[in-house]
Amino acid sequence: MTTLLSPSFINFYLKNKQTPVADALTYVKLKKEATAFLDQYQVQTTSGEKNNVIWICWFQGIEDAPPLVRHNIETIKRLYPKQHVQIITLANLSDFITFPTFLQDKIDAGLIPYAHLSDLVRVALLTKHGGTWIDSTVYFTGTNFPGYVFDAPLFFYSNTQQQNRAIAASSWFIHSDTNHPILVLTQDLLYNYWQTHDTLDNYFMFHVFLTIACDHLTAEYAKLPRLGNVEPHLMGKVLFEQFDEQRYQEITALSSMHKLTNKFSKENQEKADTFYQYILNH
Repeated sequence: MTTLLSPSFINFYLKNKQTPVADALTYVKLKKEATAFLDQYQVQTTSGEKNNVIWICWFQGIEDAPPLVRHNIETIKRLYPKQHVQIITLANLSDFITFPTFLQDKIDAGLIPYAHLSDLVRVALLTKHGGTWIDSTVYFTGTNFPGYVFDAPLFFYSNTQQQNRAIAASSWFIHSDTNHPILVLTQDLLYNYWQTHDTLDNYFMFHVFLTIACDHLTAEYAKLPRLGNVEPHLMGKVLFEQFDEQRYQEITALSSMHKLTNKFSKENQEKADTFYQYILNH
């Protein structure tokens, strides 16, 4: 008999839904599976080092990236001329990180979607090299940020725009010293998962494991500066609306960083006088 919280029901729900409830069930399922691993886990104490590199990933190569991605990258280079912007592609990935053999085999077999591969890449780059990961869909309108955004040993935006306890943070902007315990544990949980699984349980699995790591390392998590992710999402909500200068100024006054999207129709892309068109031309 299938009950509400039986493994068969949970697996069915997770494969067919993408909601806060599904994320919560994923949290429960993954944490239960990782119980033995967490019980014996030893926190590494390697001191972290800072790095001013900015990591941006477009697997196919920047030459084939959409206009918005290319524009975002050029804007970041212009605003942060003293920081090295490193574009990560499938061609140069092995120059910076090496995955365990069992994981690389699953990547080569096509078992890991690109979206999740980028999660594995970001946590591997930041634990090994440190620096700042910025998604290619993030648009900057300035450099007016609290000092801790780039100075803290670890910073990510807290997930305040959703009532979703299973996802504590956004992953599209992460700044970190090398070997930060929370990211190291997140990476170890991901590797532990993929040792025994061949499919992705949940699109936001990286976020769920990051939350599990934060909940496990409560003292480390308590040290992190907090900044909510509501304001950086405002521009994305009006991207294809008619451009309005006052509204643009209001949004950019609230945040200099804006999480946009690359998933939109050709019809929207070709609309005239939208916020999207304004961004591409400024």
